[in-house]
Amino acid sequence: MDIELFQFRFSHYNEKARWALDYKGIPHRRTDLLPGPHRGFIKKLTGQTATPVLRIGASFVAGSSRIIERLEREFPDSPPLLPADPDLRDQALELERHFDLVFGPAARVLVFDATLAHRNYVPLMFAQSKPRLTRFAYRAIFPLTRGLIAKANGLTAHDALFHAQRHVTDNMASLERLARRGAYLVNDAFSVADLTAAALMAPLIDPPHPDMHFPTPKPQPLVELHEAWRAHPAGQWALGIYAKHRTRISSP
Repeated sequence: MDIELFQFRFSHYNEKARWALDYKGIPHRRTDLLPGPHRGFIKKLTGQTATPVLRIGASFVAGSSRIIERLEREFPDSPPLLPADPDLRDQALELERHFDLVFGPAARVLVFDATLAHRNYVPLMFAQSKPRLTRFAYRAIFPLTRGLIAKANGLTAHDALFHAQRHVTDNMASLERLARRGAYLVNDAFSVADLTAAALMAPLIDPPHPDMHFPTPKPQPLVELHEAWRAHPAGQWALGIYAKHRTRISSP
């Protein structure tokens, strides 16, 4: 089966989809897109502009949660991410929805707040796999693209940073409490809840996995952001989840 992931190189929702594909051992290839210029291409494929988008044969699935749902159906013999018990499954899916809707957007605001002012760094994050000429061109147009990125990710509201910091702080405290009960968030096995929490935390903790390890040298605000959340108990938990369960790597 021909499977292709259209992705942003540094995006926690895209990392969530990559992790699911790798955890299940599903061969696939990856196509890196550039934030801003990606919009027309993705809209033509799916009628919307968000990534990740997974192509399975001739069909397209948009969104990390829908991608995981599709993978669970299409590859029933692969390691499951949803518990078999209906009650536990509901718990895992509810945690996934919460992290997707509340934590993920807030984490993204904090990271872009720490990086968007650095005109050379964000192009490096997203275009490092592209040919030299493409990297140069994207860096040249980035001052124009920066405004689109800020607007699309909710950074333009005057209180966006305040609310993002509050959501991240509150949710990291909640994750710390949940993690104290055991190694995993639902029952005693790795599930979509753990994968989602750790993947969406990745931009805050800079895990060593090559798919989400930030290029260096990092802007000082990003260094400070990573140091703070890596030291948090929830950050330590997520790094442990990465070490245990983010080991399969599919070549882009």
